[in-house]
Amino acid sequence: MSKTLFKYIFWDLLRIFMLTNGALSGIMSFAGLLRPLTQNGLDAGQVGRLLAYFTPSMMAYSFPIAALFSATVVYGRMNADTEILACRAGGISHFAIALPALVLGLVVAMVSLAFLCFIVPAFTLKVEKVMFSNISQFVANKIERNHQIKFGTSTTVFAQRAETIPPDPAEPFVQRVVLEGPTIITYDKGGDKNNPGVRIPDEFWMADKATLHIRTDANGDNAEMTAALDGGMKFPRRAIAGWEGGVSQTQFGPMPFGSFLREDTKFMDITRLKELEADKSKSKKISDLKRQFVEDDQEDLYLKLVEDGLKSPQRLYVFRAGADVYYVSVAGTERVERKGVRLVIEGPSAAGRTAHVAQERNGVPTLDVSAGEVRIRARADASGENMNVTLEIANLLLHEPEGDVARAAISQGFTVPMPAALRALNNATPQAYASADPNAPDTRHRMMREIIVLRNDIASELHTRAAFAFSCLILTMIGCALGMMFKSGNFLSAMALSFGPAMLCIMFVIAGQRTCGNIPTKFWLATDPLRLGLSLVWTGNAMVGSLAVALMWRLQRQ
Repeated sequence: MSKTLFKYIFWDLLRIFMLTNGALSGIMSFAGLLRPLTQNGLDAGQVGRLLAYFTPSMMAYSFPIAALFSATVVYGRMNADTEILACRAGGISHFAIALPALVLGLVVAMVSLAFLCFIVPAFTLKVEKVMFSNISQFVANKIERNHQIKFGTSTTVFAQRAETIPPDPAEPFVQRVVLEGPTIITYDKGGDKNNPGVRIPDEFWMADKATLHIRTDANGDNAEMTAALDGGMKFPRRAIAGWEGGVSQTQFGPMPFGSFLREDTKFMDITRLKELEADKSKSKKISDLKRQFVEDDQEDLYLKLVEDGLKSPQRLYVFRAGADVYYVSVAGTERVERKGVRLVIEGPSAAGRTAHVAQERNGVPTLDVSAGEVRIRARADASGENMNVTLEIANLLLHEPEGDVARAAISQGFTVPMPAALRALNNATPQAYASADPNAPDTRHRMMREIIVLRNDIASELHTRAAFAFSCLILTMIGCALGMMFKSGNFLSAMALSFGPAMLCIMFVIAGQRTCGNIPTKFWLATDPLRLGLSLVWTGNAMVGSLAVALMWRLQRQ
């Protein structure tokens, strides 16, 4: 084939490809706005940024269709104008005529692979960050639509209405939402052992009105939520003798919940995927899960230390919180036992106040209480290496210089340093919390499953990107063959028919990716779907590629 003929066909292919790609990416970018507009609520600035960030991703996703369309149209037009017949009469084979399409397919495949490996993940992440940048509006929209929103797995906020407050310039990283008729529910970490998917409520917070203060870092991550309750009260799911938590105004939190933007392999470029493939512990999701398990163990061990102290001959445990020192002691007739995430001290009778709590500040006594019930809750802060302790004291007698005062309940909160043995748990690896043994604890199963899911997601993402890019070449050749096969006036039919192979490729790629990540909860009873999923990812390309080779061979034999 002469250079003139090659350039004539190639530039025609490239022109149609660019026009089609531009039109498709524009349509797909506007279509991509539907979900964030309807679910998150966006202002004009966010819409503009989303359109800009959607465009590179949609360009990459429309490459196969645009390449197929351009090849079908160009070669169909050449066939309709008898240009293919003229080339054949001049001794040019169908393979030579298809050479410009092959070059275009190779170029588009390489550009597509570069986009999918580096550009698309970066811009997809930017899209998600824009969608969740206005957290207060996101929370308000969720409340208005569903009357509830979940912060992590341990807290759910219900409300009748929600309204955002304009940000304070003095606090640029704090967003505020006012809730009417809010109810905040925290859940027991242990859950229901007989039904692992069921969450068990632990505490309830109710108020007439609440203001949520959501604080993030400069990158919009590491968020924590604090709720200022107006006319609120707090009460536990399990009744405490004499406990009434109603107060005119109180506070819930601060409660860290990370970010609504979750780690996903689709946001990672090829370098990050290879890094995680070599070391799963660098995954934020895996490290956060490990931290959760470490903190759970630290809380359990700390309450065991307190329980051992109260059951020792001294029947005393001392909490040293800087200048404050708290003494909790028992007479020996009380029941000291774990109930969920709390260590509970219960007197021998409803009228007995045999438990004793005292506080000193800089050596000066500031609190002296006899109580019928004391509940001790410890929350670990692994990063700060501290334990946040709460003493819920009910059915108490407050000893004051003026005389004893009976009170229904009080609550004391303080922070103490974490013992060295508990701090050592921070050095544990995720693999230490992972096990495929059916008899292992649920936490070990959960970590192992997350590691398997991450491994499969990384493998499927790498293969999906390669298969999607390779489909550009295959579909270009399919379009070329179909365009040359159909006679005058039928190239539109060829174009419509060529979309079948395109849908086949995309369908198998998506099915394979979904299959790879479909790991059951009891994964040890099932076969790892990774091989099947990767086979499906490439099956569409194999089928369409075989069809392209068969069509080109048939054309060459004519």
